[in-house]
Amino acid sequence: MTKEYRTLTFVDSPSGRRKMDEVINQFSNEGWTIKSKETAPQDRSHGSTCCLGCILLPIRSKKKSLITVIMEREVDPNRKEVIAVDNKDRTVTGFYHKPWYKKWWIILIITFFGMCFLAALIGRISNRTSTQTQTNIEQVVQEGSTGIAYKVVEAWDLPDGKGNVIVIDPKYDNDKDLQSLGVQLNEENKDNYFVHIEVFTDGEAAAHRKVSFCASGIDPKIREYNKYFAALYNKGHGGADYAVWGSRVCGVEAENKVTEFPN
Repeated sequence: MTKEYRTLTFVDSPSGRRKMDEVINQFSNEGWTIKSKETAPQDRSHGSTCCLGCILLPIRSKKKSLITVIMEREVDPNRKEVIAVDNKDRTVTGFYHKPWYKKWWIILIITFFGMCFLAALIGRISNRTSTQTQTNIEQVVQEGSTGIAYKVVEAWDLPDGKGNVIVIDPKYDNDKDLQSLGVQLNEENKDNYFVHIEVFTDGEAAAHRKVSFCASGIDPKIREYNKYFAALYNKGHGGADYAVWGSRVCGVEAENKVTEFPN
């Protein structure tokens, strides 16, 4: 297996040994291990001569010993190295630069802006969903006929019939248009035996139709949805009936306007 090596040298002195321990610990944290360590004296060299009286004596200076440490580790081909030399302590140390996109502060900034963008996107989609049925009501009426436009937001099958939740434009939320809608729904469903259609004037309220709007302890916001539940069309064995609610305020009683359509 391919390995790389680093040779470190330190002066054999108390300060040099402390420095050696620090550097070896640093290398160990980066995956290096000690291959060998030895201490050897430095070469002697002739120094200057000095005169003591009339006698010239050659003086030899003695240098301190050096500790040589060889470090090794397995080669990481993806790691780029920059070498720095500390001439004072005669040490060779290695340190590595991460790519800019891997630095923690870059990742933090990208994550922050990513979360802001996602939150804004979710809020925009939510607002678009709640207003879509009021600003862009799709006309769903039989071809060749005229009537009040509505959008089917939920549909299911019934034996010999169907169930629908529809949303109409709030401009039709008046007695005359709601009564006209009842006649229209009855005409459109003359070939179906069983029919259940709930009429809303708000898409978000229609999406919560399975919740009992006026139940005890219900969230006040959910309770407000009851005012958008405008009418109910039911058809069965005895014929059809269409009820326009007399009151849409929870706890307030009022007579409903019911129209019956015989088979």
